[in-house]
Amino acid sequence: MSGFLVDWTRLEGLELPRTYRSRRVSRLLDIEPNTTVTLFDVRGAGCLHHLWFTLGHNNFRGLIVRMYWDGETDPSVEAPLTDLCGIGHNQRSAEIATPLIAVAPHNGLNLYFPMPFARRAKITLTNDNPTPVDGQLYFQADYAEFTHAQTATMRFHAQWRRDNPAVRRGKLYTIAEALGRGYLVGTTYHLRLRDHADAWFHGGGDQVLLDGGTPQANVVHGIGGEDFFGASWGIREFRTPYCGCLLTGERLSMYRFFAEAPIRFDHSLLFGFGTMANSVSSVAYWYQVEPHERFWELPPRELRLPEADIAASEYDVELEPRQQGSWAVVGPFSGDLETVLPPERAYLSDPDRALKDQVYPTSYGRPFGTTADPASATVRWEWVRTALWWLDLNAIFAPKMAGPTTVQMVHGVAYLLARVHSPDERLAGLLATFHDGLKAWVNGREVYAGQHAATYAAEIIPLELRPGDNTVLLKTTNTDPTTWTGWCLSLRLCHPDGTPATDLQYDPLDDLPDSPIGLRLPPADAPRP
Repeated sequence: MSGFLVDWTRLEGLELPRTYRSRRVSRLLDIEPNTTVTLFDVRGAGCLHHLWFTLGHNNFRGLIVRMYWDGETDPSVEAPLTDLCGIGHNQRSAEIATPLIAVAPHNGLNLYFPMPFARRAKITLTNDNPTPVDGQLYFQADYAEFTHAQTATMRFHAQWRRDNPAVRRGKLYTIAEALGRGYLVGTTYHLRLRDHADAWFHGGGDQVLLDGGTPQANVVHGIGGEDFFGASWGIREFRTPYCGCLLTGERLSMYRFFAEAPIRFDHSLLFGFGTMANSVSSVAYWYQVEPHERFWELPPRELRLPEADIAASEYDVELEPRQQGSWAVVGPFSGDLETVLPPERAYLSDPDRALKDQVYPTSYGRPFGTTADPASATVRWEWVRTALWWLDLNAIFAPKMAGPTTVQMVHGVAYLLARVHSPDERLAGLLATFHDGLKAWVNGREVYAGQHAATYAAEIIPLELRPGDNTVLLKTTNTDPTTWTGWCLSLRLCHPDGTPATDLQYDPLDDLPDSPIGLRLPPADAPRP
């Protein structure tokens, strides 16, 4: 049902009947400019297991594939045709041979992801180009037709996106975001070098943040860019069934599939990648229970082309915007959980003290702050906002680290501060997932101190709130230089039993400058540019 060496139909939510009829749909189409055609529209229960396309010369990023399951109006799949099939850089073809994506000579494009549906499946192709596709688009779909209702609850999703240039060692490049329950199954990732100050893979690797704001929150953290794709000590061209790299000059096209063990998420997924200031594009592939949420709006055709600059986050959509928290962050500092550092002393002397003009020395040993002299380096409070309840401190601090040719991993001590408004006096909580050490204060009083040495784990930190404004200070550590677990925290205001507290409000801290990760995104309901 699913492709050689890959059987995801054994996974919860993807179980399919074993009895079926084999069906095929074949099309040969002309497509006029600015026109959408329907390639496939079948009602009933079934599962697509092979899609094949071929076409002649064209502007490939002007041909957009969309897939809709069970009558939905918002597509679960939206990507340029060639990118969806693993070809990047607006090229016509590439040599890709995997169990899930294969590109045959002369531009035969093949997808083998199982794509179940219960009531209807619809696939469209839009030609955004000013020229027609004249008799050059061939399409074929092989699918299983089930005589009885199928019970698979997961639906196939794929999303293309790009940044040019990406944020250098700051806000991670977002490959996928999702709310709900599902499995991350892979990505294709295309990079054109623009930033020659360092090797592209020194911008960082994969960061998979799972189930933020829940007791199950967890982090799957990578080290460097090439490592995620199965390479080491840099990258050269290679191909294996589940990971590989195609290299043409300063253009790289890479792929990675979690074929045997997809990454499961039960509440949310945030899949990012560390970058330098290069041109980056990607397609993420995942399954999830509907409905889905968009995290990226497709830009116009001229901004999809590889040469076009596109501002980081301009087309991002923030998920759950009204539930995300604004925090001030300062650091890093040398020391450990018991080291009393200047921000802590200042807070304890006056918990409500303004943050904007506070500047602190740091002995961290890297050129942080406004001077290149480590003996007089300084740091100040910066604004940052959770994304699906996660903060990545390594992404906040790494842009200020020395380079080039260093793996950018930050170890030390940092402080986070939030101002929380409560409508009444109450006992609330902060559901915090962390690794290493954490201390917490509320309105100047210490309320928690603990360590999670082995792995990420969650705690409900008690917050005794007064009516009006309250200050919450966190001290977080990442002190073991041999541990490559990342430096992330999941933070969500809650009731004492851990359920979300939606009537507590964060001060937006508008007077603080943005940290690199704190790029202010358009809210989910904002009109698109």
